[in-house]
Amino acid sequence: MNLHTKEWTYTEEKLIPYLKKLLSYNAEHYIASHQPPLLRRDIECMLATAEQVYELIKRYGYDKQLISNNINHDHKNYSTDFASDIIDGFINNHNLVVNN
Repeated sequence: MNLHTKEWTYTEEKLIPYLKKLLSYNAEHYIASHQPPLLRRDIECMLATAEQVYELIKRYGYDKQLISNNINHDHKNYSTDFASDIIDGFINNHNLVVNN
């Protein structure tokens, strides 16, 4: 996650391992700076959604509409709240890399 850009960016290589690392701790509440506390199930949803988005990026590229249209909304850990942020973060990072 790069917080020093105008828009937040995520890389698949860092976000997914980071979320897995958080889940490796035996905690039910996670306190992030500048954000309200998250529950373990929130982190689980973020991870499942990030993994699903990453798979869709590998299949469809960085096309937000195609990714959004093909997300499995019935996945047990899917979260609409997190999906948009994660999709935008991956696409923002891609655009930052391509344009620099």
